[in-house]
Amino acid sequence: MTTPTFSVLHIDEDLLLVDKPARLPTHAPEVSRPGFVELLQQVHGPLGVHQRLDAESSGVMVFSRSERGARCLARQFEEHSVRKFNRTQHLRQPALSTHPQTFEDVLDAASPERLARS
Repeated sequence: MTTPTFSVLHIDEDLLLVDKPARLPTHAPEVSRPGFVELLQQVHGPLGVHQRLDAESSGVMVFSRSERGARCLARQFEEHSVRKFNRTQHLRQPALSTHPQTFEDVLDAASPERLARS
């Protein structure tokens, strides 16, 4: 089995940033089917995993490569100082007209003020 190559966006002694493709689970769903982390570790050695993306999602993931990198990333995730951005692509129009029509409607529907009124 050949190891696929992934787009490495940054690598140094402490961190590895890689673009995870869609349709690949972050972790192995079974021993015979490696996930993104297991495939990366075949090339880059042991990695600290501080987040995950769903199998169907693509995006940049950051891994620690050292104790110092692990401490820094863990602290940033614990303090919520990491900025995460999600972008959704809809391939078809929702079937029901009661669904939010714009991204702003979705944000409004999920706002803390609106949820408190529910």
